[in-house]
Amino acid sequence: MNQRTDKNLHISILSPVHIGCDSDLDPTQFVIQDEVLHLLHPEAMLSAFTGQERQELLNTLQSSDANSLGNLFQLLKSRRDKLAQASVRVVDVARALVTTYENLGKNTQKGNSDNSNSKVINRMRIMRTAFDPFTLDAYLPGSSLKGSIRTAWLDFINNQRPVQVGEDRLNFAANRRLQQRLLGYTDSHLENDPLRHVQLADAHICDEETPLPTRILYAVSKSKRPGKESKSAPSVPMEVIHEALPNAFKGQLRLTGDNKINWDSLCQACNRFYVQQLKDELEHQVLGNMLNPMWRKTMQQLLVVLQPQIQANKGFLLRVGKHSGAESVTLNGVRAIAIRGARGSGKNRGSTSEKRFASAQRDSAKATHNLLPFGWLWVSLEADAVLSEALSPMSKAACEQYLNYKQQALIKEAKRQETLSEQQEQARVRAAEKLAQEQQEAERAERLAQLSDNQRLIQEWVYEFQSHHERYPQFKEKMGGAWHNKARQIIKLAHENPAWTGDEKRCLVEAVTAWLPKLVSVDMKVERRNLKFAALLGDV
Repeated sequence: MNQRTDKNLHISILSPVHIGCDSDLDPTQFVIQDEVLHLLHPEAMLSAFTGQERQELLNTLQSSDANSLGNLFQLLKSRRDKLAQASVRVVDVARALVTTYENLGKNTQKGNSDNSNSKVINRMRIMRTAFDPFTLDAYLPGSSLKGSIRTAWLDFINNQRPVQVGEDRLNFAANRRLQQRLLGYTDSHLENDPLRHVQLADAHICDEETPLPTRILYAVSKSKRPGKESKSAPSVPMEVIHEALPNAFKGQLRLTGDNKINWDSLCQACNRFYVQQLKDELEHQVLGNMLNPMWRKTMQQLLVVLQPQIQANKGFLLRVGKHSGAESVTLNGVRAIAIRGARGSGKNRGSTSEKRFASAQRDSAKATHNLLPFGWLWVSLEADAVLSEALSPMSKAACEQYLNYKQQALIKEAKRQETLSEQQEQARVRAAEKLAQEQQEAERAERLAQLSDNQRLIQEWVYEFQSHHERYPQFKEKMGGAWHNKARQIIKLAHENPAWTGDEKRCLVEAVTAWLPKLVSVDMKVERRNLKFAALLGDV
């Protein structure tokens, strides 16, 4: 009988989660301002630049310089005040990454700039967690959730029994043989795999109006042995979904076919496999004391308050994503983890000697406290009020911080848009004024073309006086100055040139009488005698 059962899932994030998506943030896709990463979009980035800055950006992009990427990084960094206001998302970043960002590109030695392409890329590349390319929100792929469930189910079926001949090798074929035996299918009959009837949809954020906070941390290796320090190289920074977020994602589980796997058995399998692993991690004699104390205490309390839900099969623990640990992806009783040594040597062990944790520190040696394990989730059929209350102290601080970043970004964007609107209005006004001036100039030139040479000279003289007066309405010079001399020169020209007609002379006298007092402190009754207006007009 072909049956189908759908169950809506509520998924809470207990510790930082990073699920790889083969996508990195390179240093030309963001800026860091005020210890916050601002994710850039090409259109928003261009809108934040002036015409001259856009040309500089274009020149840098088209440059054949070997350090073109480093130069582009420095250009964006120098304009980060503007670019931060145009960002499409804000992300909290580890202080160590902020320090790297600020120092990158500074001269490390005289004449040597730390600006090469390889250094910029290697130091500032950030591994992104799986995200929706349209909304940019993080999500949990159904394949990752199902992979973790499959491991727990295989462990549940095997029940710590040892492997059989041919299954004890660390290769894909041996792993396949083990799974086929436990689940009862073959390569020619994959449909018999019972987990083919367990389907999980991608889990997306519950509140689409409030994007979940992510942040940038480092994955550091810590030795499980007392006094032993990890020799692992500094880690690449990675984006993680913030820890302690109750009921953050909604997903769906579908059970199809005549399947023995049901909700209760999934809860039992996952909790039997993962609960003890979380307890061991919290109580580890070396690593336990390095955990963030608030997170550790919260998880210890959570395991107690969730015990009734665990017993009643109302939910289950999962561990997903990168750095969840080899113990979380291998079966109890048959676990054989390859520990690599020098030049490919090594041996198989039942547990690892090191473990990766999320840290704000870049170097493992400095990461000795406030560590967080990767990948812990709680999955339930209903929003869990008990869990929400237990996580509230940590989740409230994280969400408030993110909302504050978001609010500040919105304020900055609104201010940028207001400034942009003002600039556009000012440009429109300037363009209108320029057009009006050009039209006036065209009309004036047309009028001048219809005048005689002397009439044109008078109009140009008037235009010069008028323009200066409109620009500087309070201006007025003493007699004998430049403007006074301009009036004397044109009157003298009219006196001495017999080609001036009577109408042209009268027009000149009217113009001088009207405009000279506006720019020169002069008594026109006296000035008329000095300029011999009567003689000029009497010659008519």
